[in-house]
Amino acid sequence: MKRFLKVTALFLLPIALLYLLFGIVLLNSRELAPLDDVVAAAMDGSLQRYGSAYHENIQAFKYRTAVQKQAKLLVLGTSRSMQLRAAFFSEPSFFNAGGGARDIYDYERFLRAMPEQSRPDTVVLVLDQNMFNETWCAENATQELQLMDIPVKKDALLRVGASYGNRKFSLLDNLRSKPGVYGLAAAGRGSGFSADGSYHYGEVAEKSLDEPEALFADTMRDIDFSRARFAWGEAPSERALEATRSLLAFCEEAGIDVVGILPPFAPSVAQKMADSGHYGYLAQLPDALEELFAEYGKKCYNYGSVEGTTAVQYLDGYHGGDEVYATLLLDLAARPSAISGQINTAEIHNLLETPHPNPRVLP
Repeated sequence: MKRFLKVTALFLLPIALLYLLFGIVLLNSRELAPLDDVVAAAMDGSLQRYGSAYHENIQAFKYRTAVQKQAKLLVLGTSRSMQLRAAFFSEPSFFNAGGGARDIYDYERFLRAMPEQSRPDTVVLVLDQNMFNETWCAENATQELQLMDIPVKKDALLRVGASYGNRKFSLLDNLRSKPGVYGLAAAGRGSGFSADGSYHYGEVAEKSLDEPEALFADTMRDIDFSRARFAWGEAPSERALEATRSLLAFCEEAGIDVVGILPPFAPSVAQKMADSGHYGYLAQLPDALEELFAEYGKKCYNYGSVEGTTAVQYLDGYHGGDEVYATLLLDLAARPSAISGQINTAEIHNLLETPHPNPRVLP
């Protein structure tokens, strides 16, 4: 029996040592750091990147940071708003709360939940087109903001092992803590949020630069089969428009200036939806929102297609990279809106004209 136990122990020892290293990675990557620690790092400027692999609550991070920052200029939307960076604006008091909204109702919930002294002077509402699709509204309406910490799951170590097995991170590169980096996604792949709330894709932005349309395959299939955010629809959802009206009425009551943006699709994705004949609501939506915003003396601009951008500047067909949003803002700066005078066109031109190898990422 003793011999059996020794043999078993020798067999298990390498596995135990490996999982000990996984535990060190879990701790030193700050994957387990309380969310309040991340918010504190964002507030004091020491945060370089926040990207949790296993228990990230983006909405809570964005809400808590927005409340503490009390930014005068706030961006609010889903992941399709996260490329709007502080460097793009001349207003120094800026925060991107992209991810703070998951559906059309979350915009008002988020702003209402903020203490009055923390609310922005101006908010950029990046309104995903699919939020005005009746099918999406029916299937994805959430009930409340998710502002609590997500507990670490009991299988966290196993998840680290699986991620390592799938080559999502280098073990040796992540045994030591990296200054200002919180979370294994940020430490291992360079993906996550900066202190200004904007998102960096890290290694993801390096994929298929020579064949970018390959990244659009799932999106194209969703269009073909009316799936998820690309469900077909003939007319904008009336309840989504009413939710937008309620949002605008609240902003007027709270003294918050507003500009709306419909975010961009890659050219081939926009063309495929137009050619399909199944997206009548997309054709009607810009006019419907323009009219609705005008009732409150505000502007909403359609950037479903951004002139001059190409496939390689997009990640999956509906998430644009840095250059896409920089180009969008240059156009917006020439139009009347609540933020036209706050767009730092000189810096944007400088960034776009600086040579760099990846068209999805600005230097």
